[in-house]
Amino acid sequence: MNTLKIKINYLTYLVIVLFLFSGFKNNLKYILLVFTVHELGHIFFCKLFKVKIISVEVYPFGGVIKLNNFINSSLIMQFLISSGGLIFQLFLFFIKNSFINSYNMYFLLINIIPVIPLDGSKILLNILCCFFSYYKSLIITNFISIFSLIIVLFFTRNITFFIFSLVFIIRDLRNFLYYFNKFLLERYLYDFNYKKSKNYKKLDLKKLKIGKLGYFYENKWKNEKFFLAKKFDKNL
Repeated sequence: MNTLKIKINYLTYLVIVLFLFSGFKNNLKYILLVFTVHELGHIFFCKLFKVKIISVEVYPFGGVIKLNNFINSSLIMQFLISSGGLIFQLFLFFIKNSFINSYNMYFLLINIIPVIPLDGSKILLNILCCFFSYYKSLIITNFISIFSLIIVLFFTRNITFFIFSLVFIIRDLRNFLYYFNKFLLERYLYDFNYKKSKNYKKLDLKKLKIGKLGYFYENKWKNEKFFLAKKFDKNL
């Protein structure tokens, strides 16, 4: 049985120390409760859909979970995993404790912001993929993430949060082509149970959508795998 790898970021240690030595150490237990419930929400849906969790890294603003999951997997499943933490947090409002409710609301509002790597950005990407191609959805998500981060900085002046999020946004922008090629490679190597298909008169793999099998016209209509094979199989 594989052990879940949990890593605590050094900034998180710093925040914990500040709480312990600033007279707010009693409040720390409420924060840890909210954080634990949030992460259990993600873990619950990962276990429900049998998605392997590679690691969990704990940051001051929440946890970042790395999953061994297909980009082309069910959008409903991805949505539930992404929003699982927020769903579980809703149950905490039944606890009549002002400190728990305050921190719970804080974590809820923070994580719903569509800024990478927060849950809000993942939920946004899931929703966009229902209407647009994966390539276009990635572009829109990154654009909204940058715009939202600027708005948050303008209203909160929270430099720590700004730098933290900016690092992840830059990382995602650098890995943009990696994500897209992984998306294409999955479709080439595996047969996903897509019940719907989409025809495109012009060959453009950027138009492929999660949940729909693509057909492109080249003298006649051909399955996307024909063109993906040309891209990934150098022997053809």
